[in-house]
Amino acid sequence: MSNYDDTEIFSSLDSKVDKVSGKQLSTNDYNTTDKTKVDKLITTGDGTKYLTDSGQYKVVEVNSVPEAPTDSNTYGRKNNTWVEVPEKDNVLTKDNTETYIPTSNYQPATKKYVDDTNFGKIINGSVEILNNCNLTGAEAEAKIATLFGSIDAFKQCVADMIDNHTRYFYNYGGNIINICGTTWISADRSAYELNFIYSYPNPTNYLNKRVALRYSSASVAIIQDISTDDKLKTMFAEGKDDTFQDLNSINGYGIISGGDDSSAIPEKNYPIKQAGTLFYGKGPYSTANQIYGAYFSNRWFARGGGDTEPTSWREFAFKDDIDTEYIANGSINDIITAGEYVINPNVTGKPFGHYCWLKVMGLSDIVQILIHYNDLKIVIRSRINGNWTNWKYVTTSDNLSTITKVTTAQYNASSKASDTAYFVTD
Repeated sequence: MSNYDDTEIFSSLDSKVDKVSGKQLSTNDYNTTDKTKVDKLITTGDGTKYLTDSGQYKVVEVNSVPEAPTDSNTYGRKNNTWVEVPEKDNVLTKDNTETYIPTSNYQPATKKYVDDTNFGKIINGSVEILNNCNLTGAEAEAKIATLFGSIDAFKQCVADMIDNHTRYFYNYGGNIINICGTTWISADRSAYELNFIYSYPNPTNYLNKRVALRYSSASVAIIQDISTDDKLKTMFAEGKDDTFQDLNSINGYGIISGGDDSSAIPEKNYPIKQAGTLFYGKGPYSTANQIYGAYFSNRWFARGGGDTEPTSWREFAFKDDIDTEYIANGSINDIITAGEYVINPNVTGKPFGHYCWLKVMGLSDIVQILIHYNDLKIVIRSRINGNWTNWKYVTTSDNLSTITKVTTAQYNASSKASDTAYFVTD
């Protein structure tokens, strides 16, 4: 058996590490770099300092917290300060059942408040909202009370629109209309106004109305129809190409104008042989009410549709045709404007010295008829091309005692008896 060389084994034993009691061998290598870092540490830290990356300790800055208030209210911490916690009674919760109305910009609002404000409130009213009227004073106030239930309800509605911007809807028989329009209240709250427009359907078309209501010392209630574009088109579309057709054959709604005097004849049932304009509206019996105005003379006539045929034409009498002017002095020759006049005895140029009634007719050429107030004597004359004719007496049959036959020369040369009629033969 050869000898074994244990040199290598003993050499390895020389480099071994002896085990120290309580310690274990480790693979955690501690090198010079790590030692350099540790050497930087300055061990002067305490509980109020922290270690920076450079190995220096810095003082920890701690914000001081103020003491909590000592009153009886409840507080909580927020942003390093104490904040009061409101009582439950002052907080709107999801299970709230009580009415709350916000009074400033940033206060919360309940669902009911928002619904009432944005959807609107209902006025349970009357079908009287459909009936036209033009009332003032006590009658207007009675109408407003009928429409809104009372004057106070009307005032409250207008005030709510202005103060709270509340929308209102009007319920009549299950039909709803929006009555929001223009509103106004006087500074002392003694006058209230509401104006609005609404539309509603009837069996054949839509009707449109405007409503103006005012409660004040001069109350007003007005409900009127509004003429719409389709109505105006209907009115003018009914005019015929033949503007001088028989007026008895015209029905419906419309306006017709014609410019030819020769076609405005009685055979076509015109009231005057003058061109003019006809306004007509549909009647209940396939006829039409008609108004006709002549261009040149400005005379106006009207007639009803009747049941089977139109009624007779009647001429309008205007204010200036009816009013009588009193003439106290001057000359009767200067009264050339059409009309009626009371003539004072001081007026010159007339055959009577007492009070008279004067009728003047015509345009550039005129006729004067003068009647004595006391004995009803009548004289007449004309003014042609600026020249007056002589006065002529008009004698009634009950004042005639004789009829005398004379020539023109004899008539002009002799005086006239008031109880004699003269028959001029040449």
